[in-house]
Amino acid sequence: MLLIEPFEVKWNLEIIGFDRGKRKVLHQRTHNIVINNGRQFIVESVAAASWSGGSFTRVQENVVRYIGVGIGGSRQNAAEALQSPFADAYPTGYPGSNYQTDVNVTVSRLERPARATPALWLKQVTTPPVFPTATSVTWSALFDSADINVAPHSSVPIAEIGLYSSAADPTLPNGGGAYPGASQSMVAYDTFTTLYKTGFWSLLVNWTWTI
Repeated sequence: MLLIEPFEVKWNLEIIGFDRGKRKVLHQRTHNIVINNGRQFIVESVAAASWSGGSFTRVQENVVRYIGVGIGGSRQNAAEALQSPFADAYPTGYPGSNYQTDVNVTVSRLERPARATPALWLKQVTTPPVFPTATSVTWSALFDSADINVAPHSSVPIAEIGLYSSAADPTLPNGGGAYPGASQSMVAYDTFTTLYKTGFWSLLVNWTWTI
């Protein structure tokens, strides 16, 4: 007899593209991984570091806050991704490779991040999040037509995506941390068949965790 029910976090990722913000031009659904950083993030979020009477200090003070995209990942199949400038060390210090998979929980950052906006590398999720059920939460982020650019190219072949905590600095690639050192702020990751992001359409990302 099984006396202990398994406790599992399930996750689904939905990516929707809209032409000029109206007509749907693509719709992908995929299963991503909660990486080791994310698993630690979850358990620390329900633990107290200390107690003082009726109040407490949390071990983990951060929450999910950002989503970032990149041109890395093992499912990248665009020829442009293997050519300059995408194959160069971009951003500075990053290799032009596509090795990361979405089954390796030791992954800790986007392999080849692309800017979310001209000023930021990560896009903030909307608040409040949606709670489809009592045991699930969906974070959403909208990348508009002017977002996700690698100047001067009008089309960016994105093939990876990351979910980040509020510990990330959105002004820095992967929320901070020098490559190849681990980034502690990314909590989930996925690589998918290449999407060509242009200035003609927007991208809506819905990221759901279910317990």
